[in-house]
Amino acid sequence: MSSSATESHGRTAILAAVLAAAGTGAYVFPLIVPWHPLILVISAAIGIFLLPNGTRRWIWCALCIVTLLGVLAGGLPSPFAAAIVSASALSVSAVPAVALAILVMHTSLASTVQEIIADTIHSARVETAGPALIAIGILFFVRLRMGWYAIGAALLSICAAWIANSTIRLPPITMTIAALPACGLAALIVTRKPPTSRMLPPLPLVTTLFLGLVSWGWTVPRTWNDIYVFLPQAPSAPEAKFFENYLEALSFAGIEARRAERLEDAPPDSLILLPWVTSPFTTEAGDPTAMRIGQLARERRWTMIVAGEHTNLGGAAARVDVMTRRNILRRDLTVPPGNTDDSGPLHAADLRAWLHEAILNRGASVRINSPADKVLLAGEGWWAEPDIGEWLWVGDYIWRSGDRTGRLALAVAADIEDARWVVIGDNSPFLNSQLVADARPAIRLIDMASLWPAFLKDIFIGALACLLCIHLASPNLPVWRPLIAVGSATALAMAAEINNLEAVQALVEAGADIHIPTDLNTTPLSLAAGTGTDVSRVRSPEERATAVQTVKFLAEHGADVNAAGQFGWTALHGAAYQGLDDVIQYLAGKGAKLDTKDNFGQTPLSVSMGIVTKGLGAAYYQTPRVYWRETADLFLKLGATPLDKSGVEIASYRAGEQ
Repeated sequence: MSSSATESHGRTAILAAVLAAAGTGAYVFPLIVPWHPLILVISAAIGIFLLPNGTRRWIWCALCIVTLLGVLAGGLPSPFAAAIVSASALSVSAVPAVALAILVMHTSLASTVQEIIADTIHSARVETAGPALIAIGILFFVRLRMGWYAIGAALLSICAAWIANSTIRLPPITMTIAALPACGLAALIVTRKPPTSRMLPPLPLVTTLFLGLVSWGWTVPRTWNDIYVFLPQAPSAPEAKFFENYLEALSFAGIEARRAERLEDAPPDSLILLPWVTSPFTTEAGDPTAMRIGQLARERRWTMIVAGEHTNLGGAAARVDVMTRRNILRRDLTVPPGNTDDSGPLHAADLRAWLHEAILNRGASVRINSPADKVLLAGEGWWAEPDIGEWLWVGDYIWRSGDRTGRLALAVAADIEDARWVVIGDNSPFLNSQLVADARPAIRLIDMASLWPAFLKDIFIGALACLLCIHLASPNLPVWRPLIAVGSATALAMAAEINNLEAVQALVEAGADIHIPTDLNTTPLSLAAGTGTDVSRVRSPEERATAVQTVKFLAEHGADVNAAGQFGWTALHGAAYQGLDDVIQYLAGKGAKLDTKDNFGQTPLSVSMGIVTKGLGAAYYQTPRVYWRETADLFLKLGATPLDKSGVEIASYRAGEQ
């Protein structure tokens, strides 16, 4: 491989490492620190640099600008948008397997498993490392041979989370520090030389994506016939004022619902809204209505939206446990970023961004009990684990050592038997005054309860992943490599350019077409003969042997030895430029024409002699660098027309000679 190509591959590896780290950061970095728009801009800039000049680059710029504007306008979720841009840029830098991993991180299954892991490691005070551990696990599936690196990154993330939580005590900083090992592992993977014998997408990674899609078989998206509201019979309770004239407030918000005076009033396949569970549903001892709600929900396939409250306020969590027969609503208190009066940015199971200004705070976090459950909303912040015994308002609470910190679910959908339970940690979006002031959060939560938004997001990710798998598996699809003189090229062309015979053989055996040129019309055979770089140097015997073997392999499989590519150069022009006598001798024996002139009036003989023709003009990179005397003698011996009889118009001679 030439020094120019080596430098180019080095720069490409660095750019790919930055993209991989940035794309992983789009998942692991906390939303309460504005990393994600920056990640999007960096990924877009690298993509511009990787793409060749022309229409494709302009299309890329336009798409990136539209995506960034969508994020800044609050329409697109910044983590997912940043991940899409970085994964797309990675795919054009010839590492689509890591791009596939970045997409898998944003599936609903990954969010579910992250919550399970975070809950498991909470007792060790390293819950902050949850997102990083998920990312590391998915990246491990990209390169199983780097398992020890993945284990090291996981341990480093756990240690960083423990140290940061014990010393820094600033949740945004601790979350960022715990995320860094995952980004480092992603960068390391793309800089390591991949195996050349296996060109298919990594099977474990594809299997993970497949399982994520299959998990929807347990939580199928559904619709409902009507919406019913069931409220406690507690007019004297302090909370009652928040649910006065409730049907009118819902109607004002554009939500048409009916009030169920009795549970039996709601028919099968209905949506039941329980916005108030901090008071008993009836005045009977033990509140048997909660148990009856759960029974009817399972029998009638109801979709239940249950809005809870923090620290088991009014017995809300216990009441939800009875209805669902699961421990879903935690007895904790969520504190939004900055201790403000709105939710701030949240991770939503939707292709649309969550409303930053939505009133969803100081409720409880929600527990995941099964891999089939779906996380609808999750956020980074901090959680007071003990019962604090008081109602908190804006600015009342300060994070203390030992409190939970990390990414926790605030809304979850769980299918239990035939009932769907959508449990939300806070009922603020469903208060009558909030429905009148801004009903968008409530409308979004009702829409998300169907699971169609989350399902469509996974389908979208699956479609993108399929394109990347095809890109990775097909030996004939182009990969953008503008840093060397091949423009857009197939994997076979790039392998031929560096004389990687093993990769060339594997690609051809896999069905790669040896006749597909680069977008600059240079064939793999010409690249193997030396047309892919402007550096002329003395090759080692091993390099010369590999070059002639690669050329021979391609020629024996039908490559045209006289095909003219960019600037009219043939394989002989490239071999003459590099002084590859063995390649020249072989090509001549296969019928290569010795006197073909390129667009600048150069013959292979004039190139080997370092002749600068009049036709070259300002074409610096196509100007011969070296006078290869032995190569010139070989051309004459093989029957090339002498320079004085060839019609070559000489402008000057090169002084250098090898």
